Amino acid sequence: MRFMRVVLSTLVCAAVVACAGNLRADSIPALSFAAKGTTYNGLNYVVGACFSPNVDIVLTHLGVIDGDLNGMEDVDALVGLYEWNQPIIASATIPSTTTAESAGAVNAYYIDVEDVTLYAGHHYLVASHSADYFYLAPTSPDYTPAPDLTYGQFTVGSDTRYPGQAEPGGTPTALPTSWDTEWSPNSASPFFGGTFKYEAVPEPSALLLLLSGMLAAMWRRNR
Repeated sequence: MRFMRVVLSTLVCAAVVACAGNLRADSIPALSFAAKGTTYNGLNYVVGACFSPNVDIVLTHLGVIDGDLNGMEDVDALVGLYEWNQPIIASATIPSTTTAESAGAVNAYYIDVEDVTLYAGHHYLVASHSADYFYLAPTSPDYTPAPDLTYGQFTVGSDTRYPGQAEPGGTPTALPTSWDTEWSPNSASPFFGGTFKYEAVPEPSALLLLLSGMLAAMWRRNR
């Protein structure tokens, strides 16, 4: 009986570990586009869009959007992700040789980054220093955030952060170290330059809970 209990415990534990390893889903693009807006040269600015997660999520990739469908023009792109009034959370350089992925009417280029948890209700900015960027009206049907995200304006105390944020005088080799009132709150429309992918924070699956219950019941029965 003791041997059988050990065997069953081992099998259940192995199944639990296997299930836990499969909890993470494929990474989800933050945005898709049915049309692109007017494209501007962004070489003298770091520009971005404000968003807030509706649930806790895990950042897995940073990327840049190609609004003109003309590639990255042999220019690497800097992308950063910020939380309001905090130091930069994550950053990456997207090589100009990165393979394009479709984002609907535009393309996007992504690279993996170290996982970072972004919390529901917190205010973030994804910004880029790239060859071009574009914007669309905040209520435009031409862009669709992923279901877990809300893009738009927010207010903290007496300070309003508009959907589009810009840091003038940027250089091709550096990003601002933080997102604060030095950025220009000058656009009611988000600037689409940087983007990202994410995964939902893993939740215990029904099978995982079932196996855990089986293990507990087995131990009680054989005590």
